[in-house]
Amino acid sequence: MGRKPDDVKVTTSGGLSVIGEITLSSGGKTVKLGSDSTEHMLPAKRMERALSELQYALSALNLAAEDLHIVESEMIGSDASRRLVVESSAENPIETADDIESHRMQAGELAESSAGVGAIAKAIKDKAAFVARALGSVFAPELLAGDRAREKAKDKQAKLFPEGSKDDQ
Repeated sequence: MGRKPDDVKVTTSGGLSVIGEITLSSGGKTVKLGSDSTEHMLPAKRMERALSELQYALSALNLAAEDLHIVESEMIGSDASRRLVVESSAENPIETADDIESHRMQAGELAESSAGVGAIAKAIKDKAAFVARALGSVFAPELLAGDRAREKAKDKQAKLFPEGSKDDQ
């Protein structure tokens, strides 16, 4: 509570150029900030960026699912498409078999990639849930103080029925 703020020393390299290195020294600790803007982001900015990236990934995954659904309906669910493959196989059996095998390999790669995406998504979900719980636990006193301050602010609102009015009784 009675803690004296540390002196902060800021030095830059690169002259007046924004692209350079900034060194912050405070209380014997030194942090160097390079030109990489993601190097020392505030937590809220990092979480905002993570959410944005997840939303982008979700959109991309939805498009991939739609593409795969179209491929399935065109190649497997369509009698006309299957007839074309059978006819093509009669004329060029090697090329047709190679095409089918290539599609099978691509489908296998999609399955493997989606399993990897699922594993990473689960890890992100678990980490985000942990951070949410940990923030509530680690900063419980600060959260409680904020709740108390909100309640105190509510108590200062004007009363509906001022004292002495006929509805106050």
